[in-house]
Amino acid sequence: MAKKQQASRAPIQPGEDTVERVLDSRTRGPFDEFFTVKNWEGRSRRFHVRAATKGEFRAKAKEMIDGYLNTSTSDWTKARRITTFIDEVSAPIVEAARLRPNTKKRYELALSQLRRQLDGLTIGNAVQFRTLERALQDIGRDHGAESARQARTVLSKYVLDQLIREGLIEHNPLRGISIDLGDTRKGSKPTQSHALTDGQYDAVVDHLVERDVSGPIPPGTDRRHTSIKKHEITVALAVLQAGTGLRISEALALTREDVTVTQDSLAVTVRAEHSKTHRGRTVPMLDSRCKWFWLERVKTIGSGDPLIPAPGDKHSHWRTDNAVKACAALYKDIGVQLEDKAVSSMRSHAWRTVLNNRAIARGVPAEIRSAFFGHTEAMNARNYTDLTDVSAMQSALEGGALDGALDGALEG
Repeated sequence: MAKKQQASRAPIQPGEDTVERVLDSRTRGPFDEFFTVKNWEGRSRRFHVRAATKGEFRAKAKEMIDGYLNTSTSDWTKARRITTFIDEVSAPIVEAARLRPNTKKRYELALSQLRRQLDGLTIGNAVQFRTLERALQDIGRDHGAESARQARTVLSKYVLDQLIREGLIEHNPLRGISIDLGDTRKGSKPTQSHALTDGQYDAVVDHLVERDVSGPIPPGTDRRHTSIKKHEITVALAVLQAGTGLRISEALALTREDVTVTQDSLAVTVRAEHSKTHRGRTVPMLDSRCKWFWLERVKTIGSGDPLIPAPGDKHSHWRTDNAVKACAALYKDIGVQLEDKAVSSMRSHAWRTVLNNRAIARGVPAEIRSAFFGHTEAMNARNYTDLTDVSAMQSALEGGALDGALDGALEG
């Protein structure tokens, strides 16, 4: 029998083994030896090999090592349901992610849409390219191209990348491959929404502050409390946007603590985490009619409650998609009553456009308009907390109506 030599006893690192140490300790075969492998998690395991030569020993050992290091220590297998993986792995990661509230809601919605499309499939079947492509295209058909694009982002980051981490797939099958998800492009504005003239702005605001909200928004006939409450809240949202030019997502995020009332003035503070540009700002009411409307309304809102709550729960924020639909119905009815087709087709973003146009017409400097509306120009870095900072904006816009505001849209 060949004489054994003393092998090194130095600690091995993750991914290393003692095969060569064992072979160096023997001058010739046959070999009947144990060697050790440490996996990537730092756990060691001993393997036994019988071989006639060093070459045979290395070949057998390599097969054992590769199998051990490349086998996931996860409990997940490709035979398990993809929906179970989404529920137990993807959803908690999205919930714990440091995302802005609106982004988190959109990602959670996208994850639920993906779950419905992939329901019933195993992980092995779900990760096939054609399966994923069909799921995304079905989401695009049912919910729109932008929803499908968001679903692709969520699918890649929170499902496929996590499967890679678990060792179930080696790469993201969607990466680098184009998929036709529809024609709508991100950031496109509805073609039917136009900027209001000064005259139209004044007519709509006059109507809003005097509007009868004792019934549901026409043509609705449901007279349940929540339907009537939705009418009231939608009008309040429209008045808030008409007086401040806030984005609808910013308006829906406000709470009573975000309102500052001083003497006969009212201002709202958009927090950085709710601003599209990630910059906080304080915005006063630019129209006296809107100001007096909200000075009365704010008295009825409790501490911590949203300014624009869900119709069925005054303590909960209203979902953006539901608010958008309600606003569209409201403006359509206002247009009918005012006999103005442009008003019927307007959307809440029109308030930003007309206020910006009025400010331009009255000579308000670009840097003040930029900061006030929360744009991305350099002056947006300034967080206005002192109402005198926007005195030029207030005085200009309270100076009366201007016939025919300048055309143009305000980038959102």
